[in-house]
Amino acid sequence: MNLQYELYTNTLTIQEPKKSFIDLTIEHIKRAERYNYKGTLVPYGKNTFDPWIVSLIIAQNTKNFIPLVAVQPYSVPPQTTAKMIQTIEYLYKRKININYITGEENGDKLNHDEKYLRLNEYIEVVNSILLNNKPMTYHGTYYNFTNYDMKLPFSSNVFSNSRLPEIFIAGGSEMSIETAVKYGYRWATPPGPISIYENYINNDISSKNLKLAIGIGIIARPDANDAWEVARDLFPQSRIQSIQTIVHSKKSQSHWIKKMAELAAGQEVYDDVYWMGAYSRKFNPYLVDDYDQIASYLEKYLKLGVRTLIVAGPYTEEEFEHRNKVFLLLNSKLKSLQS
Repeated sequence: MNLQYELYTNTLTIQEPKKSFIDLTIEHIKRAERYNYKGTLVPYGKNTFDPWIVSLIIAQNTKNFIPLVAVQPYSVPPQTTAKMIQTIEYLYKRKININYITGEENGDKLNHDEKYLRLNEYIEVVNSILLNNKPMTYHGTYYNFTNYDMKLPFSSNVFSNSRLPEIFIAGGSEMSIETAVKYGYRWATPPGPISIYENYINNDISSKNLKLAIGIGIIARPDANDAWEVARDLFPQSRIQSIQTIVHSKKSQSHWIKKMAELAAGQEVYDDVYWMGAYSRKFNPYLVDDYDQIASYLEKYLKLGVRTLIVAGPYTEEEFEHRNKVFLLLNSKLKSLQS
């Protein structure tokens, strides 16, 4: 049983830095690369800088670190996304991975299912541009091109299959799963507690041979009581934020936002490890406990097919070190299973 996994971190948001965003971002990504993270999720949203510009900072200041760029079809046309992938890959000899999101942009009038139909066309257009240097003709519901010439002044073999972006499809709905399965991509979502996630995987996904990625936070200490004290200090409970989260979840089209909000409203802690207390601030569940318990909990996700962990902050040297001890324990457990 091969349970090898990869680690991504998140990049910083506008609100977090108290000094230069660029300086803190460089410090963060270099630290993550030193701790053997494969790359970093570069988010898109109203509280973030442009992800492509941030990706340039990453490419310029790391050796092999891979930006996992969030792409929202409503905000950027597919030909622009293809051009950015080609340009960064060529200039920096750096693979660019993509996290496709449907998002909830102001002004986007499509309903949930229509957004995924548009996303499918978007992916097909981007892939067509990356794989061909000939003029493109494509006629769909949302995108139409006739002999559209995107030829760039370098050889098409730059984008052999080995250099194509690895793709993640973010979501929690059946249509997000179908999109990931259709193209053989990773399906990325915050997981439920292991018992809920396992039931969901077994009932709906196991037969589809789907690649799985989860976004989760980790707050670990040698002693569980210390970990919980740190967690509650980092993310103090706020009734106002909890109410705002509930209101936001009711308005949202996102299935995973609704599911996470239901979990947060149901109870604060599941399985003594899985904590929803930070959800109103980070929109991520957290695992909180001692090193061994968290490693054992992560092992259960890997046994269900998870191969990518996108790890939420905080991102201080101390927290990276504590998380690293969890991953070293996890690696030891996996080695024992395979021997």
